[in-house]
Amino acid sequence: MSASEFSQIVYRNAIEPIVIQEVEQQLQNLSPNILQYINSAQIIAYALNRLPALYATSKEGWNAQQLRAQKQMKEEIYIAVRQGLAAVQRDPLKISTPLLLEDELKVETKEETEEVGKKNLKEITTGTRTFCQTEKHNFFIDGWDAG
Repeated sequence: MSASEFSQIVYRNAIEPIVIQEVEQQLQNLSPNILQYINSAQIIAYALNRLPALYATSKEGWNAQQLRAQKQMKEEIYIAVRQGLAAVQRDPLKISTPLLLEDELKVETKEETEEVGKKNLKEITTGTRTFCQTEKHNFFIDGWDAG
């Protein structure tokens, strides 16, 4: 399967919306003074990095993974979010440059450009190999043997 075919496949981590919901719930318990220094994306990323991924490619798989997360992982999710919140609160003024959607699009464009470059390189390599094989054949037919 080529890289362009992979880009057609939709897959999602079913635990993400559950973690987001848990972060929102836990943030409701904080004072507005603290909330202004909290980046919820950092808490979400922290928690997701400590939980197993539950990817799905179909609605049925999505529903099954969501149910699994809600029933079997509720406590794990709560703890991971709590730890993420504590980690972010320890260093609320930490300077970080957030990832932006446009950065992601640049990465995708770069990958597509690299894929085109790989195809062109493959074509050049194949053409060079064919040329060399033909010339080598002609070289030996004409009676020249470098060996």
